[in-house]
Amino acid sequence: MHFRKNLLGAITILMMVSMVLGGVGAQNTKSLSLAFVQEIDSLNFGMYSSQFFSALLTTLWNSPAWVFDDQLNPIPRLAAEIPSTDNGGVSPDGKTITIRLRDDIVWSDGEPITSADFVFTYEMFMADGNAVDSRSPYSLMESVTAPDSQTVVVKFADVYAPWLTSIFTLVHPKHILEPIFEAEGTLDNASYNRIPTVSSGPFVVSEWQTGNYILFTRNEAYFDEPAILDQIFVRFIPDDAAQVAALINRDVDLGIFIAPDDALTLQRNGIDIIAVNSGYNEGLYFNFREGKAPAIKELAVRQAIAYGMDRQGIVEDLLRYGDGPDDHNVVATNFWYNTPWSNPDIQVEEYNPDLARQILEEAGWIDEDGDGIREKDGVRLRLTWATNQRRLRTLVQAVGQQQLAEVGIEVQLVNLPSDIFFGSYGDGNPVALGEYDFWEFSTTPGSFPDPNHVYWTCAEIPSDDNPSGANDMALCDEELDALFQLQRTLADPEARQAIFYQIQQIMHDNVYWLPMWHDPDLYALSARFENARIAPIFQFWNAANWDVSS
Repeated sequence: MHFRKNLLGAITILMMVSMVLGGVGAQNTKSLSLAFVQEIDSLNFGMYSSQFFSALLTTLWNSPAWVFDDQLNPIPRLAAEIPSTDNGGVSPDGKTITIRLRDDIVWSDGEPITSADFVFTYEMFMADGNAVDSRSPYSLMESVTAPDSQTVVVKFADVYAPWLTSIFTLVHPKHILEPIFEAEGTLDNASYNRIPTVSSGPFVVSEWQTGNYILFTRNEAYFDEPAILDQIFVRFIPDDAAQVAALINRDVDLGIFIAPDDALTLQRNGIDIIAVNSGYNEGLYFNFREGKAPAIKELAVRQAIAYGMDRQGIVEDLLRYGDGPDDHNVVATNFWYNTPWSNPDIQVEEYNPDLARQILEEAGWIDEDGDGIREKDGVRLRLTWATNQRRLRTLVQAVGQQQLAEVGIEVQLVNLPSDIFFGSYGDGNPVALGEYDFWEFSTTPGSFPDPNHVYWTCAEIPSDDNPSGANDMALCDEELDALFQLQRTLADPEARQAIFYQIQQIMHDNVYWLPMWHDPDLYALSARFENARIAPIFQFWNAANWDVSS
């Protein structure tokens, strides 16, 4: 359930929850409060959620094989060591990865975590009965086996370069979920997806009150150093304005996904702001689904959008986080912008509404009735632009709508609750079903810091027969697809980079994705929050070490 309320309503919620929990910072209780402006759709990130806010919480309760710290160094968690050729964890041909597990890892109920849990996790991603968000990279594996209780052997059909950043980023308890799967033939409806009954992380999920909060409490059976905090309290704040007010009033200790203009306000009120580059770039995604959105499939229309919106003006006006002339976000040039994989030869199209009009004219889109909106073959050039209800995005939509109208494109704006907008094909998400011409959000390569991503591959197009797919655009470019397949088999970084340069050029020339701005994650921290080492991925990797000053 997603909801929007006024600021008074938000403050009422904060007061109510503080009373329920005895108040943040109550005597003898160490508690930290986080603000989320989007309620998550599921805690089972990767299988049943692709939402950023769900990803944030994963390492609180579910330990992966390894994490990456704030310097992007891999740190073993369930694994005893990071597999490599030197320790025998990576085979000479690069196709087999052997993970050796620690001998002291347990679930929060005391049950040992073993290689059987890894095999079960693989089987659940691949089971036909589970409508998971994506089966990648498990679909590329020939097998996952457990020669003994502390050894996991993963065999790929071919070399899979991004394995370190993409396999077993979460592991599920066989002893809890196997009976459910055997009884129902699916985990789609398992209550575990919402309230996991066991944990392998430093915290356990104690309560989720829809529309209000999720409460995490210390996992007393955690196999590593126990968490310093007694509890972490995730509050669902209705909007950006309410989050800013809660931070300024010291009602919460950590603000997530701070808008640039709000960051400026918070800094002026003594709140610390940190920026974390996690590879995210905001962009427009286009609908290539068969039988849907015919106009947007025309390259000329997508090119007109690129030239018809003043993206530089948008970042200067709406994404300013400081008082200096350059204190604002920048327009990204490609999907991998601000990473080592970015093609430096690709440049942003400059705002040129006259060129946008010319492109449309040459493509046959003419304003035949003089009302300012173009038509072709009797069809009006009317497009739908969807996103969630984040305030910054609604402001950008309003500016873009006006600018595109000036070149003859009528745009209808759609703002969906986040749990619907970020849902999957299996959830009946209207974006994945192809109900809109284009949509906007921010994402990062799925294996960041590795550049691999499955969004653009033909096999990831979701359908009734294949509901588990990440390619909501339904884009299938055979040349692009072949390059994506090739890059993941190349162990040589220079060879992979050359392929990614080609990929980016094709995407740019065909306007398969339109970059809006580079989108580093901005976090707001209260003065009492100690040891908050937020990472680009596995953001809360050191949550066990979080503390609060008295």
